[in-house]
Amino acid sequence: MKLKTLVAASVLALASAGAQAATTLTFGGTSDNGFNLGDTISAGGAQLILHNGSSGTSFSDDWSLLIDGGSTGAVGSFSDVELDFKPFFSTNITNMSITTSSAGLAINGSGDAWSIQAFSPGTYSFNVAGTISGGTGGSYNVGLTETVAPVPIPPAALLFGSALIGLAGLKRKKAAKELVEA
Repeated sequence: MKLKTLVAASVLALASAGAQAATTLTFGGTSDNGFNLGDTISAGGAQLILHNGSSGTSFSDDWSLLIDGGSTGAVGSFSDVELDFKPFFSTNITNMSITTSSAGLAINGSGDAWSIQAFSPGTYSFNVAGTISGGTGGSYNVGLTETVAPVPIPPAALLFGSALIGLAGLKRKKAAKELVEA
């Protein structure tokens, strides 16, 4: 019974030894739907950013991407969300763009769909800008995914596991031998 407990504890310890990544996008502006300065989007999350205003009004949102040491990179997606419920309201953005001065941040896209990609841990700053062309405002959606480095099992853990299996086999063989002798 003690051997089973030892094996279970070893498996749990090795499983929990994996890296836990904390990749986030932090908003550096103010939106009109309650997502404000300092609010974050975690990996796997998404957020709609809404700017109220009349057609022709420009906006500029600063963002910060933080990738911790447990990740090998991250991808952020930014896309215009056109909502058209005439005559009540309509939202749209034109001239959407993303700019950065951070080395190591790749920016791809044009028009209504953009993405950013970073391949190493660090902090990256960038700006999302555009012009509201909807009758009542403009909105865009933000999503974030990350890539996490696989955590290899060290050779010592494999040796330890095979030793436990060997001990279990020896115990079983000894128990069978005692049963035959009795």
